[in-house]
Amino acid sequence: MNTSKQRLLFNEGKTNNSMSNQQQKYQFTLGKTIADIDKIQFAIDTIAASWKIDEKPLFHLNLILEELISNTMVYGYIDKSQGQIAVELSFDGAYIAVEIKDDAVEFDPTEMLAVQLEFVQRLCEDIQYKYRNQKNELRFRMKVK
Repeated sequence: MNTSKQRLLFNEGKTNNSMSNQQQKYQFTLGKTIADIDKIQFAIDTIAASWKIDEKPLFHLNLILEELISNTMVYGYIDKSQGQIAVELSFDGAYIAVEIKDDAVEFDPTEMLAVQLEFVQRLCEDIQYKYRNQKNELRFRMKVK
């Protein structure tokens, strides 16, 4: 990855490493195109360095985020010229909580988890979906320690 691209991606990510309430947060946004999928790996690399989490759960988190977000990019924006996907990751020392919000067409990914994304159900807890204010909101948490 070239240095200018790293700076651009880093500037888009927002990290809050203050330990108030014992939580660390990282936020980033993606456009609707599959070209933005690299931002997920950059986010994982960034939190790996500052949150000191083992490689295996971060690999699983990357896989889960890429699968969920790429499905949204490919199928959720078919009839839309623009779109934005916002991701917030927070870490409390034992769990990473994930919140994904997008303005794609309404779609509840929990309906397909049992079939196509069984590994997400196996690795994640408290999976919740809501559609409100014309946004899909998916939340879950993953035990990492």
